[in-house]
Amino acid sequence: MAEVGLTANLYDELPLALSTGERQRISIARALILGPKLLILDETLSALDQGEQGKLIELFSRLQRKNDLTYVFISHDLAMVRKVCTRIAVMYLGEMVEVADNHELFFDPQHPYTKALLSAAPTLEDKPFDASVYLLDGEPPSPIDIPPGCSFASRCPKVFDRCLAETPQLSEHKPGRLAACHLLDRVEANAATTCTDFGEADIYQSADVSDPLSRSGSHSRQQDRSTDVLPKGATKQRLGPERGPGIYWVR
Repeated sequence: MAEVGLTANLYDELPLALSTGERQRISIARALILGPKLLILDETLSALDQGEQGKLIELFSRLQRKNDLTYVFISHDLAMVRKVCTRIAVMYLGEMVEVADNHELFFDPQHPYTKALLSAAPTLEDKPFDASVYLLDGEPPSPIDIPPGCSFASRCPKVFDRCLAETPQLSEHKPGRLAACHLLDRVEANAATTCTDFGEADIYQSADVSDPLSRSGSHSRQQDRSTDVLPKGATKQRLGPERGPGIYWVR
């Protein structure tokens, strides 16, 4: 108990006499008795105030360094996930839709659902994803009767025919990054076709006009990322910042 910050005078106390934070520490101590290498923390911090959350995060860091622990941190609190986790898996209706490192997921997400989550998260900073563009409409399907195709299709602003007929597979679209979205396959196919058609033409990605970081005027939430082709000798100009906007395998 001392290892998790509890004093000896609490040994004989009943649970009703303990605070929420002390009860969480007892649960952590019980888990550590068996000497595990992996701890699953399911909403462990959600019922605590900010001060107690900070103390437990420090405790987790200390225990991790001492015992070489790995945490699987499950949470709906995106601010906490961003603070404590190194690699993130985003889930929708029980399925992983995107997996990426912390910074990449929060600043350059690939899946439309991830962008919707970030647009709804409260923040003191300017939101890289505008809620008026990315916030979702409609209701999710029943988890016990998911229709054919992508489970996110009924709410996705970029849905097209393939999404309604074929379930996307979680696959690597960039090194170390996985996403389950037909839209990414479509973008890659368009890029490959453009390379074939234009041979040695100089190809670059333009700014995403639906991205609030790079937009300069009115736009539609249905607009997709485009690929522009420049003839040889033309000048390239970067139209937007290099980074875009970005529970858990935690280490």
